Amino acid sequence: KMRANNPINVGSDCTGWGSAIYALRLLGLSVNHKFACDVAKPSKMFIFNNCKPNVWYDDCMLRDNQKTPSVDVYVAGLSCQPSSSAGKNKGINNERGTVFDGIFDYIRHRTPTIFVLENVKNILSPKHKSTFRPIIILLSSLIILTIHMCWATWGIYNARDYGVPG
Repeated sequence: KMRANNPINVGSDCTGWGSAIYALRLLGLSVNHKFACDVAKPSKMFIFNNCKPNVWYDDCMLRDNQKTPSVDVYVAGLSCQPSSSAGKNKGINNERGTVFDGIFDYIRHRTPTIFVLENVKNILSPKHKSTFRPIIILLSSLIILTIHMCWATWGIYNARDYGVPG
């Protein structure tokens, strides 16, 4: 799918401020922002003013992913509130804890070449094992069943280790 010197087709869910698009552009890469999605109105306004996508979705849980554009790179920020003190550590019992279902549905139907999912480090705490474990099991099932996906890793990364202020 991806070829040298061609724009990279990127899509994102729970896009936030569009940091993935900015990061790829800072690396000097040409980016075709195929689609973006975020339920927060301030995020939508910021994205439209700074890195407007070809298509906008208000909610990744309500769209038909068989019709959502295919991309080379798919980036999604799993809702952090369920695994953080901001969401009272409710895990999958937080109403935002099911957003992974929409993210997984996109990956399953569109099989992007690369996907990056991010969350707070607290999702790896013993308290949230029941949230993190099913995510890994589902993603692993895709890797086993899909030729396009053959490698995966996860870990805790500190932005300061990469020259980004913390």
